[in-house]
Amino acid sequence: DIARQEKRKCLSMPGDLQDQGFCHKLVEDAARELAALDLLVINAARQPAKKSIDDITPEQFDETVKTNLYAMFWLTKAALKHLQPGSVIINTASVVAYDPPE
Repeated sequence: DIARQEKRKCLSMPGDLQDQGFCHKLVEDAARELAALDLLVINAARQPAKKSIDDITPEQFDETVKTNLYAMFWLTKAALKHLQPGSVIINTASVVAYDPPE
């Protein structure tokens, strides 16, 4: 794998980003395992493809907001105490935000 070839450490930490406790544990475990945290990349997103807003259920909307907004907030909040001056937080957005499928 690329991380090993580059003599870097890569962690796989599966879980549910819709869960505040998991987001906190994810950051704490990563900071501990890596002995530092200077870059946080949040690349999680969810968007159900629907033809109309009327087709989106309250449950789908809740899952989308928890994944796209709450998780970003929870991960950032948990990471702040580990980040030093010069550290970076990167949030990504999907092309679906600008060009949704039909």
